[in-house]
Amino acid sequence: MRIVLTHSLEDPHADEAEPLLPAAMNTVAAALRELGHEVIPVDVDGALGRLVATLDNARADLVLNTAEGRAVRSGSTFYPTVFDGLGLPWVGSAPRASALASDRFACRAIAAQLGIATPRSWVASPGAVPEEIPLPAMVAARTRGLDAPAVRVDDRAALLARVDGHPGGAVASELIAGRDIAVPWLAGVGPDGGALGAIAQDRGEVDPAVAARLVAETRRIVTAIGIGDVARLDWRVTATGEAVFVGVTLLPSLAESGTLRTAAARHGLGTLARVLDALVRAACVRLGTDPEVRAEKTRARVGLVFNLKRVVPTMDGSVDAEAEFDSPKTINAIADAIRKQGHEVVLLEADRSLLTRITEAEVDLVFNISEGIRGRGREALVPAMLELLDIPYTGSDAATLAVTLDKALAKRLVREYGVPTAPFFVMTSVDQPLPPELSFPLIVKPVAEGSSKGVVATSVVHDDAALRAIVGDIVHRYNQGALVEGFLPGREFTIGMLGEARPRILPPMEIVFQAKAGPNPVYTFQHKQDMGDEVVYQVPAQVDEALYEDIVTLAKNAWEALGCRDVARIDVRLDAQGRACFIECNPLPGLTPDWSDLCMIAKAADMTYDGLIAEIMAPALRRFEDQVRERLI
Repeated sequence: MRIVLTHSLEDPHADEAEPLLPAAMNTVAAALRELGHEVIPVDVDGALGRLVATLDNARADLVLNTAEGRAVRSGSTFYPTVFDGLGLPWVGSAPRASALASDRFACRAIAAQLGIATPRSWVASPGAVPEEIPLPAMVAARTRGLDAPAVRVDDRAALLARVDGHPGGAVASELIAGRDIAVPWLAGVGPDGGALGAIAQDRGEVDPAVAARLVAETRRIVTAIGIGDVARLDWRVTATGEAVFVGVTLLPSLAESGTLRTAAARHGLGTLARVLDALVRAACVRLGTDPEVRAEKTRARVGLVFNLKRVVPTMDGSVDAEAEFDSPKTINAIADAIRKQGHEVVLLEADRSLLTRITEAEVDLVFNISEGIRGRGREALVPAMLELLDIPYTGSDAATLAVTLDKALAKRLVREYGVPTAPFFVMTSVDQPLPPELSFPLIVKPVAEGSSKGVVATSVVHDDAALRAIVGDIVHRYNQGALVEGFLPGREFTIGMLGEARPRILPPMEIVFQAKAGPNPVYTFQHKQDMGDEVVYQVPAQVDEALYEDIVTLAKNAWEALGCRDVARIDVRLDAQGRACFIECNPLPGLTPDWSDLCMIAKAADMTYDGLIAEIMAPALRRFEDQVRERLI
């Protein structure tokens, strides 16, 4: 199965229980892989839109969630509601059952209706604390899972203070002396259908008669609430043997010392892998799927199409004809990353023989990094050929690649979409008059080149003579027009994006210019060869919330306006008022490990290089799978 493991590595709530630490998450992921599953770890922290896009793109067979909810009122219901909205199958309880189980007052009320003893409880909120609450009392957030266990209060002042600490509502209950005993629930395990027996918090013995009663009552509560797959029911047992139901935990710890693992071991599930296998099987049974079926990971014959760099560019940019092409090191790194996913790789150079060789190679899909050899539509040539041959490929389609290479066309499109850009004009000769909306300083660059070709320290011009000199050089040298733009004096960022309709936004990276870069710095061709002491890369960029939203909104709108898919990098610069403006879009960003901008950004997002290549490839692999299914119909 393809299992998404959702987890949190940070603690957004002051009183929240400890989040799943990286080592623990890796242990869970390793145990699932030991069972033969493909595991996709997904960190739920950060923007909700990014999480939704990531989940939507993952196409999971099952989601195993270990993260608590974000909102105080929703508690453990939050992520099941997200999964349900996206149509994803997940391990655990449905949103309604999650809401009932997470609400301390509601689940106690259900137990009371079944004739099961519960503590007398009152709902309290700031400014509305019932007078009849007996003291001492126990106080906890009404929504279980977002704070530490209930806290004892001995006087009215402490009670009011504790309730004030729970703006989403609290439950105050009478203090009942006794032992804390848990009954873990794992559907389908053991003779009691899921109730794994009684485990005392002090790990002491539990009277067999009491344990049998707790197991029986646990089954009744699980059925009444509609709990699915896994949970832990907490009880307080008095000195006289009376069992009082306290509440439900829907996400019991998977740690070896936890009550779930301790109880499961008594039923022959002595390892984490065995517990997880039982958990996955329980979810499969509930979902009506065969727990013995393992969705085979698609293994494809992948053509890696590239342009090989044979001429090393010079630092000053005087030799840059193959600057956009890829070195053997980069090509081999991508090929190795694809092989690690279990695919076969066929290396195919994008020269004149490609059409013949790709037909003979009989590839299932193509990982495309080819830049093309000549013409402003060169980046679109391989995708257009692949569309003719009906071969799925990574990255944006031919139309998008043709538009984005022409910087002026791309600017016109995004500007029509409402994305801010600096004023611009294309000059094809030195004699053209400058439009009145353009004023110095201006920046001049080739209109249809990548990798900052033609962008040098003198690209920012301050007078007409300098403008026409550099325009003449570009037209002559690159055989194309020169893009002339109003110079944007503010900070510069680049944003990596992955996915399809709702892309994942990676942390913005700032290109921080140092004093040596001069008064009007630009990100030049030389910087991309060796940043030296003029440029520092800062990722994640240090920006406030308003600027972050401005940058990300621009990137999303540009992605949509240009029709990007799978991967792209959007370059942004601030104007004199601090407003984000679109510079350009690179739908074929460099993939040199530990060097290219996108690779540095992905690393800052805790993605390995292999993981980055896998995520770029995933949508194309799904398109291939869809194509296979369509042919079978």
